[in-house]
Amino acid sequence: MEAYLYFDFAWLISKDGLIHAFDIDEYCSKRLNGSGSAASKLFANNQRLTLGKPDPEVDRLLETQTSIDISETDLERFSYTFKSLVDFKSVLDLRFYYGRAFYSTEKSIQQFTAQGRDDLESNGIGRTVKQPLHERHVSDSACRQFQCRYGAVSAACGREGGLIGLGASSDESNWEIDFRKFAPQSYGIELNPDAISNLRTPTQVEFYHAQSRATAGVSDRLQSEEGRPDKLELTTVDGPSYEQQTKLIADLVKQVDQAPKRFFLFKSTLWIEFENGTMRRVLATEADKLSNNPTITPSFAAPSRVLATSLTSIGVIAEGDDQVFLRQKNRWHVLVDDQVHSVRGYMNSRRYRHVVTAVRRDQVELISLLN
Repeated sequence: MEAYLYFDFAWLISKDGLIHAFDIDEYCSKRLNGSGSAASKLFANNQRLTLGKPDPEVDRLLETQTSIDISETDLERFSYTFKSLVDFKSVLDLRFYYGRAFYSTEKSIQQFTAQGRDDLESNGIGRTVKQPLHERHVSDSACRQFQCRYGAVSAACGREGGLIGLGASSDESNWEIDFRKFAPQSYGIELNPDAISNLRTPTQVEFYHAQSRATAGVSDRLQSEEGRPDKLELTTVDGPSYEQQTKLIADLVKQVDQAPKRFFLFKSTLWIEFENGTMRRVLATEADKLSNNPTITPSFAAPSRVLATSLTSIGVIAEGDDQVFLRQKNRWHVLVDDQVHSVRGYMNSRRYRHVVTAVRRDQVELISLLN
């Protein structure tokens, strides 16, 4: 199963071929009685939170320190359900961007149209929706990780290479992404207006030259959902470049005198995990551009081997072998005491800025993070 929060719903894709658009707000208001309003603020629309000010409803709910369990029956009752046309064993990654969803199975990448409550209310919640999601097969590659920014969707496909699709902020209803291969191998991608950072191997970062321009603007509805719409959009991605920055970063890593085990890409930094279990950050960009003087921070200890990372509004989430951690102000906090299939934050979303989703073997957890 995979999960992503977008528009009014928690979108869930299961291996039985069903796509559920679970209406969190409707569930909270109809099933949680006195705590429904507080739960809706925490999990359905963070814009209703009054951070820094007393909120008795939210405080009462948080004081219980108990989870809210959603039954399978309620999942069906409060979801709009679609039948996928794709045959797959697992979903590797899922991402929504500018009104469209992109998900990868073990053998392809698919695209479908995201819909909100206004689009689906006439179908009746709790039913299988007859109208299609306009699913489209857009690549024969299997994507390990999507990254969406600056009107582009990138796909890190391991040995199958790095893919990039431009113009993803288009308002055209029938727009379909056109992926092209820009890197021979890719284990992670990050996007900036002038460069694409790519992990050619888990421990080798390279940069591709890119160009961007001011965006033409999108609909108010999409601007509201995306939270902070990009003011620039990528227009071209060329071949390998920025050899000087690549060498400077490699030299910084050598100076540590420890073998790197894994790199993790962020928009402004790199996290490097070393064989001895320590980690360091490389400050690689300045003002959205690659820095000519990257620097490396002192080492800090990781609580376990790090498998994946995700950014939230209050810190970095690190997925370990058996737990999920939040690193905030140089401290680690356990979020999930179990193995997970995926974990992600939504720091650019207005509705879900303070929510994290963690997909476990047999359930999806929504976790609210408040400072």
